[in-house]
Amino acid sequence: MIKLHKAFKEELKSKLLEIHWRQWSALGVATHVSPEQRWIIDLEALTLSTLTIGFEDKRLFSTCIEWLVKNAEWLNTARFKRIAGVFTKPLSQKGLVILPSHVLTMLSDILRKHAQHSVIKKMPKTRVLEKQVLSDYKRFFRTFKIRDITNKLDTVQSPVLLQLLLRGYYGMDARPDIFIYLLFNKQDNSLSIARNIYYNQKNVYNILEKWCKTGLVKKVHKNYVLKKSTGWRDFWTRSRKSSYLGWTKTFFLFDRILKALSTPPWCEEMYLMSSFFRDLYEDADEVGNWVNVHIPDPRMYKGALYYDAFVLRILEVLGQLLKSPTVKKKNLAYS
Repeated sequence: MIKLHKAFKEELKSKLLEIHWRQWSALGVATHVSPEQRWIIDLEALTLSTLTIGFEDKRLFSTCIEWLVKNAEWLNTARFKRIAGVFTKPLSQKGLVILPSHVLTMLSDILRKHAQHSVIKKMPKTRVLEKQVLSDYKRFFRTFKIRDITNKLDTVQSPVLLQLLLRGYYGMDARPDIFIYLLFNKQDNSLSIARNIYYNQKNVYNILEKWCKTGLVKKVHKNYVLKKSTGWRDFWTRSRKSSYLGWTKTFFLFDRILKALSTPPWCEEMYLMSSFFRDLYEDADEVGNWVNVHIPDPRMYKGALYYDAFVLRILEVLGQLLKSPTVKKKNLAYS
C-alpha cells in the first residue's frame, strides 16, 4: 500500500510540476523547461495552484511570487479572490484543506512590500489548519527574496497568452475570459458561462447583452454565440494555434489528489483513498473529457478496487496535458 501510494504520488507530482513550469516559462520565467505551446494559460488558476503545491518545488513557489511582484497588473484580483474561495474551502467533514486562506494574506503583504500592489484584501479565515504547513508558508514568506529569475512581461504575443492579450485590449474585467470561453465553446447561457469562468453571473449577463447590441454575439434562445466578424478575426487566428481547457477545475482536481496522497488518514488506507477518488469522479470525468480520456464510473467497482482504475486514467489525463500540440484543433467554435 505504501509503495503504491508513493509511486503514484511521485509520478503525479512530477507531471503536475512540469505543467506548472511550462506555463510559467511561457510567461517569461527563465527556466530549462520548454514553454507551454498548446493550452491557453489561465493566470489566476495557475497562480493559486502554484501556491497550493509550492512546497513540492520551492523554486517554483519562489518563481511565482517574483513574477507577481513584477507583473501583478496582469492579474484580475476579483477573479483571483473568487477562485481562491474554491481552493481554500475545506473539502470534507474531516477538514482536508489544500490551501490555507492565511497564505493569501501573506501573499498580499509581500506584494505590498515589493510592488505596492495588493492582490487580495480580505479572505475568510480557514477554520481547519495544519500548523506545520502554515509554519512552512510563514517561514517562506519571511525569507523570500527577489532573485531576478523573471522580468517584467514585455510581450504577450504567444497564442497561449490569449487571456493576457485580450486583457490588454478589453481591460481587466470579465470580458476577456467570456470572449475566450465563447471562442472555444459553440454556445452557452450566461449562468453556465459565469460558473465556468468564475465571475459574477449578473456581470457576465450584462456584458453579453451589450455585446448583442454591438453585434459581437447573437442570442439563440437563452444561449450566446460569437458572430463571425472581422472585428475579432485576429484573436480567432491566434486561438487556432492553441487549445482551451478549464484550468481552475483541472488544477483543483490534481491539487486535491496530491494533497490527499500525503495527508492522514487518506494516505494510510486504500479504502479511504478509493472513497476519496469516488467523490472526485464527476470533476475528474469533466477534466478527462477535455482531453478525450474516460474516467471509469465508480459504481462498476467494489470497495478499494476503484483505486487502480482511477489512478490509471488520471495518469493518462496528465500524459495528454503534456503532449505536444497538434496542427488540427477540434474544439474551436468555428473552423
